[in-house]
Amino acid sequence: MFGTIETLSVWVDCKRKFESFGEQTLEANFVRRNFVYPTYLESLWESYVHYFDRKYRKSDGLLPANVYLNNTRKIAIDACQEVKVDSLLQFNRTYAFLFETRLIDNDFNRLIRNWLDGGQPNLKALILWQESNLSIDPATVLQGFETHPYDEQQRARHYFLIPQFEKKFEDFKSFLDCRKGSDILRQDGKRCTVRIWERSVFCFYVWHESFPST
Repeated sequence: MFGTIETLSVWVDCKRKFESFGEQTLEANFVRRNFVYPTYLESLWESYVHYFDRKYRKSDGLLPANVYLNNTRKIAIDACQEVKVDSLLQFNRTYAFLFETRLIDNDFNRLIRNWLDGGQPNLKALILWQESNLSIDPATVLQGFETHPYDEQQRARHYFLIPQFEKKFEDFKSFLDCRKGSDILRQDGKRCTVRIWERSVFCFYVWHESFPST
């Protein structure tokens, strides 16, 4: 076969060992438009098929936990007991739902502070469900921040910017109800909402848009 392929999709994966998570699989999808075959086949093989071999070489050591968090295609990640706040501070995807975390109130406070200081510009939603119930003290988490109650003129009641979450986790839609959340305004005017559910789940939402498009 010779000629042009209108759309070429290449999936690659690899297994690596990570701090906090042990052995896990990373996946990546590459899409090329109007791919000329076989002219660029060799370069494609080198660029895509060996992508993970070049980026994360196999070794006896463990890769940092944040490498897994930033590359996994999972929306929700189980068994996060060993995940540290430093890994979450380097999280650069748009959203994640971590189960069974063992964080402390100061960790949640640091996550808010990091965003307030301009960090994690891509972040939309981070939901952290503690392994131990009733382990979050809202007053300590929000200490040092100027907070505002829900105002229907300023933002929607329900967080709507992660439809993938609503589709996958029907039972957890109540987490997206931000009526009882605490809003924090950044210097550039961007708004986040911190919602702590039953003192067990830390929900952090960034309002890149205040209301759904009509």
